[in-house]
Amino acid sequence: MGLATVAIGLLPTYASIGVAAPILLVALRFMQGFAVGGEWGGAVLMTIEHAPREKRGLYGSFPQLGKAAGILLVNAAFLSVVGALSQEQFAAWGWRVPFLLSIVLIAIGLYIRLRIEESPIFRQVRETQSEARMPIVDVFRTYPREVFLAGGACITTIAMGYLVQVYMLSYATQTLGLANSTILTIVVLSAVIELFAVVGLAALSDRVGRRKVFMSGTILGALWALPFFWFIDTGSLVLIAIAMVVMMVIASLMYGPMAALFAEMFGTRVRYSGASVGYQIGSIIGGALTPIIATSLFAATGTSTSISVYMIVLCVISFVSIFLITETYQKDLGEVDVRERELLAGAGDDAGRSSAR
Repeated sequence: MGLATVAIGLLPTYASIGVAAPILLVALRFMQGFAVGGEWGGAVLMTIEHAPREKRGLYGSFPQLGKAAGILLVNAAFLSVVGALSQEQFAAWGWRVPFLLSIVLIAIGLYIRLRIEESPIFRQVRETQSEARMPIVDVFRTYPREVFLAGGACITTIAMGYLVQVYMLSYATQTLGLANSTILTIVVLSAVIELFAVVGLAALSDRVGRRKVFMSGTILGALWALPFFWFIDTGSLVLIAIAMVVMMVIASLMYGPMAALFAEMFGTRVRYSGASVGYQIGSIIGGALTPIIATSLFAATGTSTSISVYMIVLCVISFVSIFLITETYQKDLGEVDVRERELLAGAGDDAGRSSAR
């Protein structure tokens, strides 16, 4: 992920290599996306499998802070470069600087990874030589329901993040006529609030359960979908800030406990794959498609109400998904492994009977 980011800062311009430049840019963005898909699951599991049972939600919230912290870092980097250079210098080469500076994060990431130990629960799996040889296949064989429910559950929170922190940048500037720096400032404010909300609400899920906190987020999200754009469309900076901050707090009701919830849904052998695949299903549908769908809906209808209705539909999908997920916050992660062994044993017995026939 870091190498792809640095490579963007080294890309030749369109004037130098023509259409190959945007093609390479898109390819590197895909590389970043695939890398994040693998990175998220590993980071989450390393924290949760090391955590005490009563603090898994809190521990699992720390990797979740990466999104908000990243928004703060990237805006700080770009604002610093913009402030230090003229517009001509920024357009010529200054935009590359923040991408190249990300090499520092590569060094930090490698430093952490080379010194961290595997969790005790995973070491136990390794010692018994019961690792999954094909974890993607195994997770769909043993936990197909959980994978798709996880994907459905996280659609809304990811869509809210993209709506506030990506789509609003174009909507506010092109539709409302606000300055880009103004809406960026509000995005940064929402990210600061998100940092505290994610940790606090994840810790709350350790006390009252993941489902209660998560489901309240889907309900409040559906209720806020229409007022969100009512506030935004006034053009008032205060109301826009309130709309975006409230939306990110609601998203945090789901994003905070999500890491612990997903980890607790799967056995150790396939936990990495199960949590990652579920998250990526939600990311593709809720994240990658939301800005495109929102833009298309507004273009087709000429009103933001259509986008609100779309968000309500996503909230319903997430509500149904989390309603169907069994509460997990008091489970011992070893109990999940017992269930997985029973499922595998049952599958083996069925295979044996089929062979005998």
